[in-house]
Amino acid sequence: MGRIESAVREQHSQHRLPEIAGSTNNREHGKTEPATGYLITGRQAPGTVRESLSEHPCALLVFDISRAHSMRAPATHTSDDGTPGVRQHVNVIDCLYVNPITGTYLPVDRRVIVSGKGRKTAQQAVGDMLVNVVHRQRLPCSVVLMNSWCATRDLMLLVERLGKTYWCRIKDSRLVHAGGPDENYRTANDIAFDSDALVRGKVVTLKRLPENHKVRLFRITVDSGAVEYIVTDQLTQDATNAAQLMRGLLLNRTVP
Repeated sequence: MGRIESAVREQHSQHRLPEIAGSTNNREHGKTEPATGYLITGRQAPGTVRESLSEHPCALLVFDISRAHSMRAPATHTSDDGTPGVRQHVNVIDCLYVNPITGTYLPVDRRVIVSGKGRKTAQQAVGDMLVNVVHRQRLPCSVVLMNSWCATRDLMLLVERLGKTYWCRIKDSRLVHAGGPDENYRTANDIAFDSDALVRGKVVTLKRLPENHKVRLFRITVDSGAVEYIVTDQLTQDATNAAQLMRGLLLNRTVP
């Protein structure tokens, strides 16, 4: 699905991302908004964006992260560990709304977070954005695409509770259970894939997720020759769908 790749490539390549109207900006001195813990929030798609948004019940939500820049806090500012003038990393997290039929996409939520003790994590930001898009904006969608930095127990179960399905890249060191009750957890890259499994994937359980939360694991070889591992809670899917849906995220391996 080239439209996913295009959306991620274009959004990720912008050094200065367009502001979402109605967002809160607290850039000065790296100050976070007390109510949310974010440097910048864009909680709602503005009316003009909503009007131009091509909504579809099978739309995809794609979460993309980019390292915007690093900033040096003023000397008068003392970091949480007591070090004055500490360098803080600023990450921009966008939620892209993608129409799978027309290929059109728009950012419908944005969070800008600053590294530091007591601040929002990238994973917490994604959780807040998911709830915002589904419950507050009430945008119709059915699938959530996430990279490995989103592959947490809390986010996967949140997507399920929201009534959506997910496709998620996992690290090759992620522990999975693919055998019988006497089998031990093994890393994803230690799981054997025969010719049938390369097409259909393997039903497994991820470490730290409930035993009854089954996912289908795919082993995908991308254009560069690198091997990637993809999981989805859509147990009827195959490797072709996995490769098409996740292509854009596999090209963007940025981590917070």
